[in-house]
Amino acid sequence: MTQLFDNAQQEAISQMLLGFIYFVLPAGVGLSIFVHGKYTQHRSATLNKQIEILEQVWKQTPQD
Repeated sequence: MTQLFDNAQQEAISQMLLGFIYFVLPAGVGLSIFVHGKYTQHRSATLNKQIEILEQVWKQTPQD
């Protein structure tokens, strides 16, 4: 059976994978947490604005 990569290539590939695991993956998780926080702030502001509009409409509607 022939070996696909020699030892130097295998070492380079393993270093690239470790770099991915130790740098890219945590950075992606941190970025995801940051973006999710911004989204929840935006969604909360939108919901509060919609509630204010509904309250104004409710106050303008004549009560029978």
